[in-house]
Amino acid sequence: KKKFSIFSIFNWIFNKIVENWIERSLKPFNSDTFGTLHQNMELLVDHNSDFNDYHAILNSEKMAELFLSNGDIIELYNQNTRFLAAVKGSDTCRSDKILLSRSLSINSNLYMGTRVSIRPYKNCPAADSVVFAPIEDTVANITGSLDKILNKELKNLQGIPILKNFIIPVF
Repeated sequence: KKKFSIFSIFNWIFNKIVENWIERSLKPFNSDTFGTLHQNMELLVDHNSDFNDYHAILNSEKMAELFLSNGDIIELYNQNTRFLAAVKGSDTCRSDKILLSRSLSINSNLYMGTRVSIRPYKNCPAADSVVFAPIEDTVANITGSLDKILNKELKNLQGIPILKNFIIPVF
């Protein structure tokens, strides 16, 4: 028979407590846990009237509850679509809604009244390059330097995930 000292038993219990505490502390940042805990949480898509804002807007308290920070990349999804967006908090957004600008709604195919779920999207790869291909009928009536107009838009797109065929309205 193997004998255990009080010290070795205490040490084993202490290590188990520390392991469990570390595991529980890290779980909220694990996307699998996030998805499991909140898989039934649905948000309604609503309109963000700021057409220059390419962020998905969430209620600030909801973001804290979901361990999200401004600029984090999330995946919006339902049975029909999946879309990546950078998130930003706002106290004016209701906790059951997510606000998308017209551009994000069109690009994501998620319109007002659509139900979506969200989850963090970790390790979003950076593109080697992004090609801007102006659509002729949209640039025909623009006055001024196209370089200046595009540079202004690029400032709005800092930190925003851009997918293939992402349409950016230029005004």
